[in-house]
Amino acid sequence: MRFRRSTKDGLMFGLLILLVASLMLNVFTLSDYLGNSQTARLEDVIKESTPAVVSIFSPDKSGSGIIVTKDGYILTNDHVISGQENVTVLLEDNRIYQANIVGSDDKTDVAVLKINENNLPVLKLGDSDKIEVGEQVITIGQPFGLAHTVTTGIVSGKHRNRGPTLYRDFIQTDASINPGNSGGPLLNMDGEVIGLNTFIVSDVRAGEQGFAIPINLVNKVYGQILEDGKVVRGYFGVGVVDVVDLNNQTGEGRILKGSKIVNIEDKSAADNAGLEVGDIIVKIENITIENSNHLRNEIAWITPGENITVSILRDDKLMNLGITVDERPDE
Repeated sequence: MRFRRSTKDGLMFGLLILLVASLMLNVFTLSDYLGNSQTARLEDVIKESTPAVVSIFSPDKSGSGIIVTKDGYILTNDHVISGQENVTVLLEDNRIYQANIVGSDDKTDVAVLKINENNLPVLKLGDSDKIEVGEQVITIGQPFGLAHTVTTGIVSGKHRNRGPTLYRDFIQTDASINPGNSGGPLLNMDGEVIGLNTFIVSDVRAGEQGFAIPINLVNKVYGQILEDGKVVRGYFGVGVVDVVDLNNQTGEGRILKGSKIVNIEDKSAADNAGLEVGDIIVKIENITIENSNHLRNEIAWITPGENITVSILRDDKLMNLGITVDERPDE
C-alpha cells in the first residue's frame, strides 16, 4: 500500500521543514558568534598578559615568573631559584636582567625577585577565593625552554592538599603545565592571576594534572617578604589528624569536620592553653575547621602573640578556650 500526501499536507510539511531549517541556522549562527567572541577574548587576554611573563634562568635551573610592579618585583617559585646565586631574567622583548633574590619561602614554594627597571608591564592579581570549578583558565610559561608558551584548560579542583610543600591548598587544572612552567601564571578570563603554577602529577594511564598555588596565599607570602624579609607563621604546637567516625564492625563511616589532637608539645601554646590529647578542634574564632590541613593553614596566618578563641569538642562537649599563638620555629 502506498501513501500519498495531499497538496495541503505537502505544503504544511514543506513549511515545517523550512521552519526547522531556519531555527537550526539561527542556532548555529548564535553558537558561532559566541565561539568567536570567546576566542577573541582569549586572544586579547594572552596578548595583554604575555609581556608581563618572564623566563628565569640560573646555572642549574630554569622556570617562569610574573612581573607584579612597574619597578621590577617578580613572583616565581622557590624551587626555581633555591640554592642559586646568579639568576637571569629574560623579558618578552628580549631584554636581559640580573635579578636580586629579595626572599623566598620553601614551605609554600614562593619566591620574590627584583630587577632594576621602571615602567614594566605588570599582571593584575585576582582573588583566588572566587574561582569556581569548571571556569576556563590560561597558563603562560616556558616549558622545555619554549618561551611564552600558552595553554588553556579549566579549574579541575580547589583546596587540593597533596604536594611537595608543608602548606598545601592548591588549585588543580587540566591546562598543560610542564617543566619550565613553574612560577608562571594561572590566569582567569579577565587576565587576572589566580595562581602561581608549581608542579604536576602525571600517570601513563590517567595523563597529567597541574597544580598552582592560590594567588591569595602567594600575596600573603609576598607581603611578608617585602615587609620583614621572611615569612612569620603562627604555631600551636600540636600534632593532629582528621576526624573519622568509623564502625569497627562494618568498616563503614564518614570523615567529619574538625581536627583531632594526637600529641602536644610541652610548654607550647596549646599546652599553656589547656588543650588535651583527644580534643577535636572545630573552630578558630568564627572559622569552621574542615580538616587537619585546613587547620594547619589557618594557624599559619595568625600573628604570633595574638590571643584567639578556639572551640573544641572534649568528651562530646563543646568548649571555648583562649590561646596565645606562638611563632613557628625555624626548621
